Amino acid sequence: MKLLNVAIPSRQFDASVAFYRDIVGLPISRQGMGCCYFSAGNANIAVHVAREGSDFAPTGHGIYLDLAVTRFEQLKQRLNDAGIAIRKEWNDDSGHFIEVADPDGNLIELVG
Repeated sequence: MKLLNVAIPSRQFDASVAFYRDIVGLPISRQGMGCCYFSAGNANIAVHVAREGSDFAPTGHGIYLDLAVTRFEQLKQRLNDAGIAIRKEWNDDSGHFIEVADPDGNLIELVG
C-alpha cells in the first residue's frame, strides 16, 4: 500500500494555497478547478475548495499534518513575516518542533 494524497477541504482556498506554497514552501505538483496538489515527499497534500452544503468541509480540528522541514529557521521567519502565530514550540530528542494553523484552522507540526 502507498499513500497518494492527503485531501484538505478549504473555505479559504486562495489563502490556503498561498500558505502551503509561500509560507510552508511546498511546490505545486498540479492545479485545477478548485484543487491544488502540493508535493510532499512520496505523497501529495491536496487542498480542495469546500463547497457549501458538502460533508467535505474544514472543521479546524479534523486533520493534523506532520511535516519535516529542511530550512527550519527560514520557515519560522516566513511565518513571523506573514503574521502567522506559532501555537507551540518545543525541542526533544528527535528535533525542534513548531505547531501552526493553516487559514482554515488545520493544525500543522513542522519539524526541523
